[in-house]
Amino acid sequence: MEEGPSSNPAGLAESAFRFLRELGFEVTRSTDGRRESLVQFEADGVRVSIVVESFAVTVSVGRVRADGKMTENYGLPLLVADACPEQESRLRAAEQPTAERLRTAAELLELAGADVLVGDFSRGHRLKRLRAERTRCANKEEWGTSTGETPRFDERPDLAVLFADAANDGIREARSYQAFWDWDYTLAEVADHLSVSESDVQAMLDRWEGL
Repeated sequence: MEEGPSSNPAGLAESAFRFLRELGFEVTRSTDGRRESLVQFEADGVRVSIVVESFAVTVSVGRVRADGKMTENYGLPLLVADACPEQESRLRAAEQPTAERLRTAAELLELAGADVLVGDFSRGHRLKRLRAERTRCANKEEWGTSTGETPRFDERPDLAVLFADAANDGIREARSYQAFWDWDYTLAEVADHLSVSESDVQAMLDRWEGL
């Protein structure tokens, strides 16, 4: 049913995600702002954050330390893509009222996030790999490079040219990432150019992806 103009987005979110209370979660924050509303549930070092905007609902699940710092955090689209990719189309449903979007998100979280909701983040490495792959593909599609930079070359450059501006470790990692993912250089070729081992190059690629 379409919610009325006086509906409270934070209240709608709390209602839609009430299954979390059955898992021992408590609401630790619930605010309605002019542009967005935020609700957070927490239990045993796990935090679920729900952000409600005019045309979007964003849900994430993270591991929280005792000092409040988030050590891992995964969005609902990533959890769904990993656990039940056949359900991804439900996340893209357009022109749904807020209450319906929240109910859909809650159902998908219960389906795709059962493990992380009870503190089992053992698939975290796989989720990070999947997130890196999706980011890389999105960057290529939107910007033309795996790193999201404006393309610098129209054709495959020599490694010496590609790395010419690598004045620090950060740029060198970016150029290694581009060499491997954008220009199809092998780990061995990049390692030989940089006078390092292949495992060193792989470590640079992993650091760039936050692994």
